[in-house]
Amino acid sequence: MDWRIKAIGHWVISLSPRSDDLGYLMQRSVTKTLPMTEELFTDHIAAAEHHVRLATEHLGRRPTSSYEFGAGWDLVVPLVRARAGLRDQTLTDVRRLVRPELVADSAARLGIEPDLPALGVTYLAPVDAMATGLPSNSFDLVTSTDTLEHVPHRQLVPLLSECRRLLRPGGVLTARIDYRDHYAYGDPSIAPFHFLRYSERSWRRWNPPSHFQSRLRHVDHVRAIESAGLEIVAVEHPAPLTDALDLIHRDFDRYHRTELAVPEAWIVARTPPRVV
Repeated sequence: MDWRIKAIGHWVISLSPRSDDLGYLMQRSVTKTLPMTEELFTDHIAAAEHHVRLATEHLGRRPTSSYEFGAGWDLVVPLVRARAGLRDQTLTDVRRLVRPELVADSAARLGIEPDLPALGVTYLAPVDAMATGLPSNSFDLVTSTDTLEHVPHRQLVPLLSECRRLLRPGGVLTARIDYRDHYAYGDPSIAPFHFLRYSERSWRRWNPPSHFQSRLRHVDHVRAIESAGLEIVAVEHPAPLTDALDLIHRDFDRYHRTELAVPEAWIVARTPPRVV
């Protein structure tokens, strides 16, 4: 689908009083992205397992409790973790997005029952991820899967500061962040960093709330995590795709080309350990 048509569709969704229902209908009936394709489902299984693997490595043990913001429609990632034995998970969304039929589909593909309470999964929405109201020092692990790239710059440090508050001393944050233009996944005619050719003002026309992309680069997220008082202990990312950069607007002149071209990253950060 031409990315401009998709953007216009998302503007219609964003301006509708029933935006979530329209967004769901669009993804089920138009773009056919729900339920997930087998390829994407497999990718999310791998992501869920990688969250736990990274957390175990940096906690020195398997996590027993976790929190994830931006849980989404189908809860694939928390269901995978529940199947692996993590039975104390709290999930939040800024709006109530979860769909029982998609959760049932995910659970069936994983071979488990879609009974969230029995799996130790608590879903809360609507919840402001910058001020959840959850108790401090509650979780071993906070996770984010392809969500932080949708958080506006001004909200990023407050959201990460809330994550820090929720983590126990020595607790771990693991985040997978996708820095590519998400429109490129549905429109092969545009490059992975196509959105960097636009000024901030021009990009607003193509950046509706229901498909918001911050365009922040990897270095910006690293700085935000550190500004929130978290210590980065590991970073994983592929080699920068500098050959995929086409036109770059002068708004991005402050970045080196290799900073612009990081396609995705896993970042692991932790809170300071308890002082004895």
